[in-house]
Amino acid sequence: MPPTAQNPSSRRWRLIAIGAILIIAALLRAPALDRVPPGFWSDEALNGQDAWAVWQPGGHFKIVYSDLFPREPFYETLLAFVVKAAGPSVVAMRSLSVAIGIFTVLLLYLFLRGEAGERAALCSAAVLATMRWHVIFSRLIFRTLVLPAWICGLVWAALSWRRRPTLWRAVLFGALLGGGFYTYLAWYFMLPLAGVLVVWAAAAEVQSRNGRIRLAAALGIAALVAAPILYHYMAYPKDLFDRPGAVSPFSNGMASGMAEIGQNLGEALVMCFWFGDHVPLQNIPGKAALDAVQMVFFAWGLVLCLVTIRRRVLAPILILWLMCGIAPTVFTLTDSPNFLRSLVATPAVAALTGIGLADIAGMVARRKPAAAVTLACLAIAVSSGLTARDIYLVWPHREDVWGRFHGPAVQVADFANEASADAAVFVPEPFTEGRPYQFITLAAARPENIYPFSNALPLGPWPPVPQAAGRPAPARRIVIVPNDERILRALGPNTRTLKTFSTPTGKIWGVAVSMPGR
Repeated sequence: MPPTAQNPSSRRWRLIAIGAILIIAALLRAPALDRVPPGFWSDEALNGQDAWAVWQPGGHFKIVYSDLFPREPFYETLLAFVVKAAGPSVVAMRSLSVAIGIFTVLLLYLFLRGEAGERAALCSAAVLATMRWHVIFSRLIFRTLVLPAWICGLVWAALSWRRRPTLWRAVLFGALLGGGFYTYLAWYFMLPLAGVLVVWAAAAEVQSRNGRIRLAAALGIAALVAAPILYHYMAYPKDLFDRPGAVSPFSNGMASGMAEIGQNLGEALVMCFWFGDHVPLQNIPGKAALDAVQMVFFAWGLVLCLVTIRRRVLAPILILWLMCGIAPTVFTLTDSPNFLRSLVATPAVAALTGIGLADIAGMVARRKPAAAVTLACLAIAVSSGLTARDIYLVWPHREDVWGRFHGPAVQVADFANEASADAAVFVPEPFTEGRPYQFITLAAARPENIYPFSNALPLGPWPPVPQAAGRPAPARRIVIVPNDERILRALGPNTRTLKTFSTPTGKIWGVAVSMPGR
C-alpha cells in the first residue's frame, strides 16, 4: 500500500498493495475453520441441512426457505452448490463465507478507487480486511454476509451509471436493485438508500429520450428480477411478515416498543467506540465494533464526510448507508447493538475509516512522505494483530462461545462419524435431536451403527441393537456418558475408556466408554 499512496499511477505497486491486503484478509478468515469458532451454530446447521436437502429425492431449490423461519434464497443457493461439490462439510460451507468476505474487500476497493482515490480505496479495503466485525461473519454460515457485498455493487453500479450513462450500466443497476430482495431481511432497511440512488439517476436521465429509455430499462429489469419473490410473498404473506413480526419492538406494545427503540438507538450510536455486541456468537462480548486505532480514523473520516456532504457525492451516500445499515439493530427487538443484523454497514464504516486514515496520511506525506507510509502500514499492522489475537486466541477459548456453538454436540458427532464397524454407538438424545449433530453426521460412514438413547442416567437397560441384513451384530457397544465417577463405576468392570471430551479450558465433561455388545 505505501508506494501506491505515493504514486497512484503505478499499476505494479497498486497490484502489489491490493494483493497484500487480500492475503491479509484471507489469513484472518480462512485458517482453522473447523476449530474457530469452536463448534457449529444451530442456524449454520439449518442452512446446511436446507442446502443438502436440495439434492435429496424430492428436493429442489426454493424461492424462500421456510423451515423453522423464512429465509431468502441467494445464499442458500450458493451453499447448495458448495454442498453438492464438497459434501456436507462444515469447513466447505464456511469456506463459501470466506470467499464472500474476501470478495467484499476487493469490491470495496474497486468501488472506491474511482470515487475517493487510490489511497483512500486501499486504506478502506485494508480496514475492512482487518475489521474483526466483518472477519467474524466471514467465518460463519449466515446469509447476512451477502448484503454488504450486494450494496457495494449496487452503489458502484449507480455511480458508474450516473458518470457514464449506458444501457448495460442501467440494466446492471436494475438487476442488483431487484436482486436485493433475495439476499437478507436487512435489505428492506436499505431501500431508502436504493430509492435515493434511483431518484438521483432519474434526475439526470429524464432530460433526454435515450436517458428515459435507460431509466425504464433499469426499473423494468428491477421489477422483473424481483417479481418471483414478491409474488411468493403475495401468495404466502406469512413468509414476509412472520420474521419481522417476531423481532418487532412493538410486539409488547407501543410504549415498550418506543422505549426499546430509544435504548437501541443510544447503544447503536456508540457501537463503534464504546460497547459493542455482547453475544459470543458474533463478537468478543463487550468489544466495540472497531479497535482503538480504527476508532480514531473512523471519527476523522466521519467528520470529513459531514463537512463535504454538499460537495462530494460519495459523502451523503456513505452517511445514508451508515444510517440505513444500523437501522436493523435499532428497529428490532434485540439486545442492541446486534452486529449480525447491522453487518451491511461494515463497508460504509470501513470506507469512512479508510478515508480518515488516507487523509491523515496525506497530511503527513506533505511533510514527510516516508512517515506517511509508516503510519499507514503501522495502523493496518496493529489492527491485523488485534483482530488475529481476538479471532484465534480469545474467541475460540471462551467457554460461553463453545457452549453457544454446541461444542459438546460437535465433539460427539465427530466421534460418532469415526466409529469402527464392529461397534454400536449410543448417543444421548439431547445431542441427536440438535441440528448441529444431525448435519455433521449426514456424512457418517455407518449411520446405521449410531443409536440415540434417552435414559436419564445412562446405565441401561440398553435397547437391543438391530442386526442389519447380511451383517453380524456389533461386537461391542460404545456409550457417551457424562464424566461422573459414580456413572463410570456403575457401568461395570468390563468397560474401558476410549475417549474423553473436554471444554476449551481442559475440563473433561464427557467420556466414551466401550463395553461388550451383549
